[in-house]
Amino acid sequence: MQLVRRTNQMRDKKNIDMQELIFLIFHNISKIHGRTYLQKLIFIIQNELKISKFNYDAYFYGPYSKELNDEMAELVKSGLLKETIQTTKDGTEYYSYSLTPQGERYYMEQIEKNIDTKLKEKIEEICNRFRSFTPTQLLKFVYQLYPKSASKSVFFD
Repeated sequence: MQLVRRTNQMRDKKNIDMQELIFLIFHNISKIHGRTYLQKLIFIIQNELKISKFNYDAYFYGPYSKELNDEMAELVKSGLLKETIQTTKDGTEYYSYSLTPQGERYYMEQIEKNIDTKLKEKIEEICNRFRSFTPTQLLKFVYQLYPKSASKSVFFD
């Protein structure tokens, strides 16, 4: 993945690229607990807004995008996202993510002004709707709305 320096060049503000979508989500939800949560949130956004940025396949914990996973790794490597390994009370490890100060600056300087206001508001609304969901709650929601995404799941309630 290459971070694209945005300029004031003319572009369709109603179209959003993968990086813009990720940064907008992190700008709205300052810290995301778990890769599963981010995978499902972006899956929901793409389906609700009929945008297709990441390819998803049914996987062990529902819809999974290798592209999104790779994109996140590159953003961490570039210093724009912070990845932290955390441990639950039962000893299970998970990753949490947040924008670094450099990532926040990048969002403000290179991305925010390039996103269509209505599209930004729709994405913010979806982020706010699911902000309080745990990864498990979000996964159950996805399974209910998109049952085909659970076809290879190892998670059952």
